[in-house]
Amino acid sequence: MLNLTLKQIQCALADGQLDEACRLLQADAAVGACRRGQKLTTQLAAALVQRGRDHLAAGRLDSALQDCNKAAALGGGREEIAALRQAVCRAMQDKQQTHQRRAARLATAEQQIGRGWLTAGLNLLADESSPGAAPLKDRALAERQRLAAAATKIDDALQRDDVRAALALLNQVGPARLHDPALARLADAVTERVVAYVTEQVHAGALDLAAKVLTDAADLDDGQGRLERLRRGLAQCRRAADYLQAGRARQAAVILAGLRGRWPDAAWLVQAAQDAQHAAEAAEALQAGPLGLLADSIAATEIAGTVTPSLDAVAPSIEQESDLMPRPPARPDSPGADLPERFIMQIDGVGAFLTIRGDAVTIGPVSATPRPAVGLLAGAHLPTVTLERHEQDYVLRSTDPIHVGSQRIEQRLLTDGDKIALSDRCRMRFNRPNVASGTATLSLSSAWLPRPDITRVILMDREVLVGPGAGNHVQTAAVDKTAAFYLRQGRLCCRSDEPVFAGQRLLTADTPLPLDEPLRIGGLGVVVSTRCD
Repeated sequence: MLNLTLKQIQCALADGQLDEACRLLQADAAVGACRRGQKLTTQLAAALVQRGRDHLAAGRLDSALQDCNKAAALGGGREEIAALRQAVCRAMQDKQQTHQRRAARLATAEQQIGRGWLTAGLNLLADESSPGAAPLKDRALAERQRLAAAATKIDDALQRDDVRAALALLNQVGPARLHDPALARLADAVTERVVAYVTEQVHAGALDLAAKVLTDAADLDDGQGRLERLRRGLAQCRRAADYLQAGRARQAAVILAGLRGRWPDAAWLVQAAQDAQHAAEAAEALQAGPLGLLADSIAATEIAGTVTPSLDAVAPSIEQESDLMPRPPARPDSPGADLPERFIMQIDGVGAFLTIRGDAVTIGPVSATPRPAVGLLAGAHLPTVTLERHEQDYVLRSTDPIHVGSQRIEQRLLTDGDKIALSDRCRMRFNRPNVASGTATLSLSSAWLPRPDITRVILMDREVLVGPGAGNHVQTAAVDKTAAFYLRQGRLCCRSDEPVFAGQRLLTADTPLPLDEPLRIGGLGVVVSTRCD
């Protein structure tokens, strides 16, 4: 029986059936005990080593390693077996490193293509033949064709002198225009046209069209500050309009007079400045006359605690005398009106603050759909983030990864002082000035709202604290002690140690504040404006 097995092993070895020879040899332990069996074992081990070398040369590393292991099981620690194992392990390591380098090259190419560096991405893929390279090449070529088509459309729009269409097409391209030479030149041309168009609209008095185009041009930079000066000029116009609506013609006249030097060709601005000056002089003349003396008397009486009927209180009894007199509908900005979810707190000597109520606030590009509560003049490609208030904690959630501090996150519990970056050019700081209050603030360091005069956002919980200390949400030295603006049955009230006046009317701590009217708290002037856009 042993001779038969030895004969079968010898035949299998001669026919090159090494795996069958190994099976027969390992199946009968007596084979290795005889001299002839030992000789066949040595021959089989040598044949396995040679076949392993052939597999190694052909790149079949797994098969080479299997033959090496079989030879080691037969021939022990022979030198040629150890050399084969070392060569196979080195080849496997080289293959793994090559695979890692190829994967890194593909990842880098994908990143470059995603950022708009199409030529750099294609150069990385030039000598790449792996299956993952073909889709990236197709993507880069398709993007290049898209950019070329966009450049043609933008150039056609400029030829037609259609600035708004050219700007809309440029915004659709996104950040890729920064890395395409043709689009970069067209972006410069569009910027020049935007500056000229906005200036022309301002001179013509079409401030709404000028503001719309500047909003769409949020990502443009002419490198000379002209767009920024136009934005600030329009913000001053909006501020003058707010002053006029609040009955503060003198402040509006000062702003309009300053704008005349910026836009000397705007004829309407000359007339508006004169009209505001005349309105201010007329109002001051009225205040200096008998009506002003009567107003001072009424204010003094209210301070002393005497109840004096106002015209608002008398009006209902007059109307009741006749059913033929139509009753005007209640104004939404009248005293006691419900406070809207978004409003502006304009504080003299400090600035304007976009104030938002609610436990969830969205922040993102003003062009996003749906429009976020805090709409920023930023690229449409940026993500929209949500700040959610849970009791007194704020959780930030983003549709795409953003940076908070040095970490790239999609969700995080915010702490006082956290720096939030939607992009390198859109940054803000989160603060909780008072740990006892659930109200927080966002300071826009390199992000812009449609109103450039607003650089901070207040996320109102129950109250907004205004005063001289660091624990206030708005710091000002105009008052000696903190004034608390708080919600009472959906309406805004103010509690302060100093008297609160709305015009000449003295308000108590429980009296709802009138909206869109100037308020005076000691030496502090405040307007709670419902005009947020």
